[in-house]
Amino acid sequence: MKAALDIKDLTVNYGGIPAISNISAEIPFEQVTAIIGPNGSGKTTLIKAVLELLPRQKGIVKVMGQPFARVRNHVAYVPQKEEVDWHYPLLVWEAVAMGRLKPGNILRALGSNDVEIVEESLAKMGLTAIANRPIGQLSGGQKQRVFLARALARRADLYLLDEPFNGVDATTEKIIMEYIQALRKQGKTIIIVHHKLNEVYSSFDLTLLLNRELIAFGPTLEVFKNGFIQEAYREKLEQNSEERVEKGEKCLAY
Repeated sequence: MKAALDIKDLTVNYGGIPAISNISAEIPFEQVTAIIGPNGSGKTTLIKAVLELLPRQKGIVKVMGQPFARVRNHVAYVPQKEEVDWHYPLLVWEAVAMGRLKPGNILRALGSNDVEIVEESLAKMGLTAIANRPIGQLSGGQKQRVFLARALARRADLYLLDEPFNGVDATTEKIIMEYIQALRKQGKTIIIVHHKLNEVYSSFDLTLLLNRELIAFGPTLEVFKNGFIQEAYREKLEQNSEERVEKGEKCLAY
C-alpha cells in the first residue's frame, strides 16, 4: 500500500538559506504522527511545502500516491491560529461551513447533506451554542476548535494540524485529543506539529524529529531513545544551561 505521505529529498529555502534540507520520510496510513523539533527547525515549513503553500527547491512529495493537486479535496489543513485574520466578518457557522467548499467550486450552494455535516462538526467540537457568534469574539480555545470543526466538516482522509494545542485550555485539549483518536479509529491519517514532548511520548504512534534536517523518524518510543531528542534540541539545551549558570542556578542534565 502506498504511504499516506511520501516525502523524498525535500528542500525549502528562505532567501537562499535552507529552512529544511533533504527531508525524506514515508508516513503510513491510519497513524497519528507528530512532527517535533525546536523553534525554527522547519516544522511549519515542512507542512506548508507538502501543501504547496511554499515553493520547493528540491524533492518530490506524494500524497496518497498522487501529487497534492490531484488529492487536495481529500486533505484537511488546520493552520496556526496566529496566521488567521480573526477580524474578518465571519460567523462561527460560516467558518466551519467553509470546510464543505471544494477548490474550483467554492460558489456552489450548500446542500442539506452539507448543512447536516456542518451541524455535526459544530456539535463534536462543542460549538453549537456559539454558532452565530463572530469569530473575532472567540477565546483562544474556541478559535482552535472552530478550525478543527472546519477540518472535520471536510470529511478528509489526511489531516494536517499545525500546533493545534498551542495556547488552549484543558477542556479544549481534551476535546482535540478525543477528536484525533476518533478520526484514527475511522481509518484516517493525522499528522500534527507539536511542541509538548511529554504528550507526544504518551499519545502518538509515530514521531518525525526535525532540526532543519531529519534527525529521526519512526515509532515514537524509538525516536525518544538513543539520544535523538538531545541531538535535535542540543542548541536550545546549551542556551538554557548558559542562562541558568549566569543566574547562578544549578543545571541538571536533560
